[in-house]
Amino acid sequence: MKWFKQAGSEQVAESVGAHLAKGFFKAAEELRASFDFHAVSRQSEGLTPFTYAYLPDAYNFLTASAEEVLDEPAVAGLTETLRAWARTLSCSHVSTPQVRVFPRGCSRFLVPDQASPGWHYLFCMTRGTGSEPSCVQLAEENPSEGNRTISIQQAVNLELQFNELLVHRAGAAYAIAGSKSSIDPVQAVVFLDGYLW
Repeated sequence: MKWFKQAGSEQVAESVGAHLAKGFFKAAEELRASFDFHAVSRQSEGLTPFTYAYLPDAYNFLTASAEEVLDEPAVAGLTETLRAWARTLSCSHVSTPQVRVFPRGCSRFLVPDQASPGWHYLFCMTRGTGSEPSCVQLAEENPSEGNRTISIQQAVNLELQFNELLVHRAGAAYAIAGSKSSIDPVQAVVFLDGYLW
């Protein structure tokens, strides 16, 4: 499978009705520092703030609400930035982000969310240096005439970078590749996940 990198990635996303915004949040570094602090603050006790989410043949990852692992001012700033950007899609509501962490052994298969109509967003918080790329596979909104089977010709692959926002229709199937090397949440693939409507 080919992963599309920076060149032309906006056009690749648009080919399946999605939107990609680079350099999305001006306080992304502060947001990531907040994650790093909270993700490791209790590790010396062998604990993390994350819950393990698992659905057979669909996904497995670590998750927490943004309030549990990010500083409140950073979450509020991101939510306001998302709300302002959402107006381009005629949306006025933004869900509070959920933190999704994909360490080694975790991933999401190409499946849709069970969500209401609207848009789904993924904000990439994976560090570029020393960690693996954040690879997302995104299916076309309508795979074919009445056929609900998704084939590889009907999906695009994107390699998201730190501080990039990917937005697609909430009903579209998407996949996320987890880290291949680290089980440490700080070194893992990390997204903030939510909805616009």
